Amino acid sequence: MKTFFAVCLLMTSAFATDTKPDRTLELARILAQKGTISAIELARIESATDKLDMLAQLLRDKGVLSADDYARVSDKSGQTKPQAK
Repeated sequence: MKTFFAVCLLMTSAFATDTKPDRTLELARILAQKGTISAIELARIESATDKLDMLAQLLRDKGVLSADDYARVSDKSGQTKPQAK
């Protein structure tokens, strides 16, 4: 019986999702609380596959991020991010 529970525990931990909060989503929630983005925009970010890019696009469109700022965080900018040394 102990073996059964050990196997169940192992299988559960193997398929468990990462419980660390999504930092992009947390930042979006902070920005919504401060009024930088609306509740509707927050909902769009929450449902987006690429939350970081969605947030960056919204901030670029609002003038919070410049085109250069957006390029630094966006994978779709066509530029590669600088490598850490």
